[in-house]
Amino acid sequence: MKRFIILFGWSFLFGALPLAINAQVDSLKQLLDDKVGNERIVVLNELTYLLAFTDSDHAIEYGQESISLLDGSDSILMATTYNDVSIPYYSIGDFETMIELNRKSLKIRLAINDTLGQGASYMKIGVGYQELGIFDSALFYFNESIKIYEVLGIDSYRLSVLNNVANVNERLGNLTEALRL
Repeated sequence: MKRFIILFGWSFLFGALPLAINAQVDSLKQLLDDKVGNERIVVLNELTYLLAFTDSDHAIEYGQESISLLDGSDSILMATTYNDVSIPYYSIGDFETMIELNRKSLKIRLAINDTLGQGASYMKIGVGYQELGIFDSALFYFNESIKIYEVLGIDSYRLSVLNNVANVNERLGNLTEALRL
């Protein structure tokens, strides 16, 4: 029975879940035809996010269109757009572009006092530097993110970033520090 449950669970994850995502992508593509301005950007961002790891080429196309439509009238939408468009660049290993987009998002989030968004941007910039092997920068951005999540009292986010810090310390050979976290 246990094997059946495990097999069923795996078949759901690798069968039904991709079908559900494909259906959502198809629906969003149909919606896209009727959307203009900020409404179009929202749909493009959702497509970018959904396709980031399964079809990064199309995700980047949607994301670039989204960026091209930004007019500066909605700071939250701008920050979200740069954040979402960074994800397929992470997926293809273009960490420099990922960092650049998240820096743009962070700059906006700092200007509008979006503290939660700042924490996410700091964390993603840290991940980019971690992937590039620039560990001192990774640790700086991770620590900025941790400070924010501590103030906000969001332990699950803080612990996730602490895991990244531990991974960096492990790669640096600081095993005692990595285990302490």
